[in-house]
Amino acid sequence: KEQDISIQKANDDAVKAERELKNIQEEEEAKLKRHKEVLLMKQKREEEEQQRREEKRLEKERREKERILQQRLQECKTIWEKKLEAFEKKVEEKKLQMLSDLKKKLELCRDVEKKRFKSELETQREATGISFTNSISKAKRQIQKNLKETNNADAEVAKLES
Repeated sequence: KEQDISIQKANDDAVKAERELKNIQEEEEAKLKRHKEVLLMKQKREEEEQQRREEKRLEKERREKERILQQRLQECKTIWEKKLEAFEKKVEEKKLQMLSDLKKKLELCRDVEKKRFKSELETQREATGISFTNSISKAKRQIQKNLKETNNADAEVAKLES
């Protein structure tokens, strides 16, 4: 009987020890699980922080590139504005030169026409009275025609000047 009691006690102690071992194992597993979760959370936070730093770096690079491009764009714009201004100045100078040339040609045409008219008039003066009168009428018509052409040319020059 005593032996049964001691066996029973040993069994009870074994069951108790088994339960304690199981509890310890469960506690250790729970600690290990919590430790793993903490490590995973730390790792996740570090990855998120690394991602944020990378995003900030990329954003900073993008802004710097954008600033450089804006600066280059402004430089190009300034260069093209200067080129356009120089081109417009050359065009204006060429236009003024063409107008001056046209005026000179017009004056030359007027002078030639006056000389021709005077020459014709002299020739006609030498002719008889009737043909002289006819020549004067013809010359008047020619003068009127020439004046009309001159006025048209003057109008064209004025138009070009404006």
